[in-house]
Amino acid sequence: MVAQTWEDTLFAHWPVDPERLARAVPAGLRLDTFAGRAWVTVTPLLIRASRPRAAPPRHPWSDFPELNLRTYARAAGRPGILFFSLDAPDPVVVAIAQAVFHLPYRRARIRIGGAPERRMVRSRRRDDPGVALTARYEPAGPAASPAPGSLDHWLLERYCCYGTDRRGGLWRTEIHHPPWPARPARVEVELNTLTRPLGIALEAVPALAHVARRQDALFWPPQRVAAG
Repeated sequence: MVAQTWEDTLFAHWPVDPERLARAVPAGLRLDTFAGRAWVTVTPLLIRASRPRAAPPRHPWSDFPELNLRTYARAAGRPGILFFSLDAPDPVVVAIAQAVFHLPYRRARIRIGGAPERRMVRSRRRDDPGVALTARYEPAGPAASPAPGSLDHWLLERYCCYGTDRRGGLWRTEIHHPPWPARPARVEVELNTLTRPLGIALEAVPALAHVARRQDALFWPPQRVAAG
């Protein structure tokens, strides 16, 4: 349905109390945990060449920065990603993604700058300026595919995401891409209030972080998993 290229993607991971996080998980989904701990991940990235199937990229909607806050959940035994928020600057991108993929996109002022080897991200949500992120990130080691069974693999290698419509219906979107060529990352966080709407405060430094230079991804049409 849609193809995109993701560039300079950061995955900054924090462990959180699963009981507190489970309250924010929609009906029909079960919070996923690793060794008894739940995780949230902050993911800024640059989206390039976003386009519908068999169509060329069309500016200004094909290239834009994005900032995601996600956790990990499963439905009917299928592990996937649950987004608490996806921030993007363009109102057209936000409206289409909300309507088509049933994902909680929000408008924000986002800038991802600097060189590819040292990026800086600044974001502030338009309708809730207290939700913001300012951070710098850079690679801190060579790229390697995460080993099956490891925490890195559990966090990164997920090939669907879940969303809910206005009636509470649960939807799954299948995503295809090669295994992540992930590198360990060094992250400096100046401000991070992305989890404030969840009533959760994160430590200043993530427990684990990865960065990837490029990934090509394909999205299938969303499928209903459960009615509202």
